[in-house]
Amino acid sequence: MNYRIIPLAALTAFAILWAAVPVCAAQPVRVGIFGIDNYGSCAYTEFLNRPHAQGVFEGVRVVAAYPIGSDDYPDSAKLAERWKKQLLDMYQRPRDPKDAVAPIEMVGSVEELLSKCDGVMIFSMDGRLHLKEAQAVLKAGKRLFIGRPLASSPEDAVAIFKLAIETKTPCWSSSQHRFSAGFSQIRNHLEVGRVIGCDVYGGWAVNTPRLTSSPGRCTASRRCIRSWDAASSPSPAHQHRRPRRSPPYGVTGGWGRIAGSR
Repeated sequence: MNYRIIPLAALTAFAILWAAVPVCAAQPVRVGIFGIDNYGSCAYTEFLNRPHAQGVFEGVRVVAAYPIGSDDYPDSAKLAERWKKQLLDMYQRPRDPKDAVAPIEMVGSVEELLSKCDGVMIFSMDGRLHLKEAQAVLKAGKRLFIGRPLASSPEDAVAIFKLAIETKTPCWSSSQHRFSAGFSQIRNHLEVGRVIGCDVYGGWAVNTPRLTSSPGRCTASRRCIRSWDAASSPSPAHQHRRPRRSPPYGVTGGWGRIAGSR
């Protein structure tokens, strides 16, 4: 998989989160991953653990991961095993010995993870888990980044940031696409015209009717409009469509469509 869909600006903003972590000059800022069934666990690690990293990425390393998944998300176990293998293999067979990177340690509990890191990235695919996971991290005073979705409900999202304020612990959540020029430039795109709305929907929602052969995936009822990839020119939309009565949220994030005046 090509992880370079994550824009540099997003990673730079992420790295700044760790900038004020108090560590000795000779020691890296140690980052732990909480949940690995989201591909972001590998995508971000690829940049942070890159040999001879420079700039804001210098001195930041993913050192441990807690490979927890979701009990009832259908693909969680399969995805966790896939990304676990990639994390363990990442940068472990360099052509030049000078490019060797210490292997990532897989741990068996959140307590063990927190004991080995200065900050945490939550990459559990299932947003219902994020509040409980964030509580453990924030109460330990570890700086926290939460990969999308922030949470599975507004109430959980408010609780996370309220705890961050109470514990005075920096906490941030974002989609990597927030900083993508492919999205920010849509407002001036010749084929779109004036942006009049954005329809966000999917990915896997709990307790919804099975609408396709893939459990929880949204299917069609409206006409398909165009969408744009973050790193390319306009292309025909992905053929994901949305039912008239979609679920209120997708606990694993999802897709979106932009409607323009043209």
